[in-house]
Amino acid sequence: MAVGLTACGDGSDPVEAGAGAEAAPSAPGEEPGPATEPDAAEPAEGPSPVDGLSAAELRTVVEAPPSPSATGRPTVGPVADQVPVAGRTAWRITIPGTYELLSSRIVVAIGGQDVGEGVVVPDLTALVAVVLDPALVVDGATVTYRWGAGEPIDAGPLEVVR
Repeated sequence: MAVGLTACGDGSDPVEAGAGAEAAPSAPGEEPGPATEPDAAEPAEGPSPVDGLSAAELRTVVEAPPSPSATGRPTVGPVADQVPVAGRTAWRITIPGTYELLSSRIVVAIGGQDVGEGVVVPDLTALVAVVLDPALVVDGATVTYRWGAGEPIDAGPLEVVR
């Protein structure tokens, strides 16, 4: 399964560009936006939306198993773990939850600073963003996400796993 993810930069809405759909969490009493089929989340092959990573490298980061130091730990809030790719380190920010696929763009922020866009993992149990700049990954910083220009939703403090 191909997974597209944008991080660390401004760009056009990947849905408008035909890259796929992102997701929004289910919340009691909230009406989700228009849902799309899970297949719609698969982008067409092309350049990576993350500056500094090819599409294949981005897929490697998103689909990599958890780092050994993260294995066996309960996942309650957002976690940043290191994923080696092409001789360097990428940071995978995972926000656990229950999500639905929507056509709305999701922006992830750490400590109030937008770090990129996120997508939902194939089993819809987490939102993931990829960061290459380690200065953006701050242990204990508040992680939020929002749809487009909507209000940020607090995901909790970031736990950095090294």
